[in-house]
Amino acid sequence: VHVRLADTGVGVKDENLQRIFEPYFTTKEDRGTGLGLAICQRIVSQHGGKISVSSKLGEGTVFILHLPVSRRDRSPNEEPAALPEGQE
Repeated sequence: VHVRLADTGVGVKDENLQRIFEPYFTTKEDRGTGLGLAICQRIVSQHGGKISVSSKLGEGTVFILHLPVSRRDRSPNEEPAALPEGQE
């Protein structure tokens, strides 16, 4: 199962993109704990999946959750198939 989540926000800087899944990492100094994405990644990983992310400054960010239908369906080195793109 692949779930694609996209926004049209400000995007994430490359140096931050490498750290967004680290516990307590945040760019919002006065809000949040920096735990949300770390917890999400851990839950997805415990179910045999992964989260991929890409971002362009000024255009937005895309997260794709890759979850196996069952643990037997998952191959450790298998890359997910390309996802079709759509228009909103």
